[in-house]
Amino acid sequence: MSQGTLFIILDKSSSKLSGTGQTTGNLYKFTIQNLFMLTRASPGARVLTDRVTGRIVSLAGGPIEIVDFLMHFTVNANGEVTVKFSFLGASCM
Repeated sequence: MSQGTLFIILDKSSSKLSGTGQTTGNLYKFTIQNLFMLTRASPGARVLTDRVTGRIVSLAGGPIEIVDFLMHFTVNANGEVTVKFSFLGASCM
């Protein structure tokens, strides 16, 4: 990548990511979406931002829990890496 920004969206829905509610006995399924943004900050330096959104869905028709995280990676021209991890929030729909 010589200039600009590269966006990648990855949706992961797996029937293997599931569980049973301890008090309700309901079956839950977990899905995840990643939004990657890779930017060339300067010659030899890169910035990667990854926003992860996880959804916990009740197969019995209950509310959907949404959890958001943000991971920000910076690699400078010397190859040194810094990482910042942020919890953006959780909500029910």
